[in-house]
Amino acid sequence: MLIITAAWCIATETQFGSREVGNYVQGAVLLILRKQTGDDTAFLDQVYPEVEAEVKRQLDSMHELDDPHADAPDFTDTDYQFAAYAAALCVLTRYRFIEDIDVARELARGFGVRDYTALLGNDKANEVRLMTATEFGKKLLRAGEDAFSESLLRHALFAIREVAKSDQGAEPGRAWLKAEVKDYWSHRKTLIAILQYLSRFQHSLPTWQTDSKAAALLAGALENDH
Repeated sequence: MLIITAAWCIATETQFGSREVGNYVQGAVLLILRKQTGDDTAFLDQVYPEVEAEVKRQLDSMHELDDPHADAPDFTDTDYQFAAYAAALCVLTRYRFIEDIDVARELARGFGVRDYTALLGNDKANEVRLMTATEFGKKLLRAGEDAFSESLLRHALFAIREVAKSDQGAEPGRAWLKAEVKDYWSHRKTLIAILQYLSRFQHSLPTWQTDSKAAALLAGALENDH
């Protein structure tokens, strides 16, 4: 396992920086990685404030470098987002275990999606984003297709889509989850947490305005489901 000991953003190319036609990345995050040799263990209530403090430190240092009098900022929102991820990983990779979590295994595993391009709503450089719940539609929903298709997240995304396109409130989404999620009642709180997280996108991602409102509506319906 590797530990991240430092991270910083650099500007690379702009969309006007080359005469070639194609996609160009405007920024990159450089990481210094070293082999982890310790067996330190941490607890979640210890890690959360450490991550928050490291992310704040990283972003503050970038703000100090940004020239307020320049015609264009040195760092974009994407640069700050990538830097925040890197800062969080600097903290998380310090530890071999976090409570009962094997950090090496959690950083390495995924949903088993073979081709992530199928998940993208836009693949243009500097504008890459995942599809919204509505854009996903019925893609990757067939049982047994892959691990993602059977996950709670995939079911939550489809349920959001059902609410967003319906005039019956949250009921179509709730009906989907109760019918398709095995042991719905034991997973209800996890589904609520997923929906509440997705509902926050309406404040930061324009493409998620409709779906995030549907997620909030559906989360409320599940909270009142007994």
